[in-house]
Amino acid sequence: MQSAQAVAGQTGGDLYGTSVQDQYLVFTLGGKQYGVDLIKVQEIKEWEEPTPMPGTPNEVRGVLNLRGVVVPIVDMRLRFDMSDAGFTRETVIIVTRIQGRAVGLVVDSVSDVISLSEGQFKKAPTVEGFDDHHMKGIAALDDGMVILLNADNLLSVEALQL
Repeated sequence: MQSAQAVAGQTGGDLYGTSVQDQYLVFTLGGKQYGVDLIKVQEIKEWEEPTPMPGTPNEVRGVLNLRGVVVPIVDMRLRFDMSDAGFTRETVIIVTRIQGRAVGLVVDSVSDVISLSEGQFKKAPTVEGFDDHHMKGIAALDDGMVILLNADNLLSVEALQL
């Protein structure tokens, strides 16, 4: 009889949906819910105006110095071609590890950490003309759906080169 750990290792996740790979930090943008792998999240900071950098892509608001590390700050509303809603007390910066470097993602608010169980993860739908490389899939929850993002494919090469 194999241990749960051995079986989980073969399937790439925890049998009960509680491994770190199955946990997502849920945030909102324009009233919609998105999730990013919890293991990619370094910290959550309250909104702070970054130092603008000339010649950067539109979605890059600037850079912040976080404990001696210069971190590019990307406005996810602009990245997803949404209207600019301004910044509120709930606006936060999710500092993530994307392709081996720290990057701050500006979001409207952070709401929860979810652990997915079997059957809640759905593959991203295929729609002709829609570029879904930044999506992992969709989490079907009792209170709605969460678009699960692939952090490593989320940003442009230009945004990551700052």
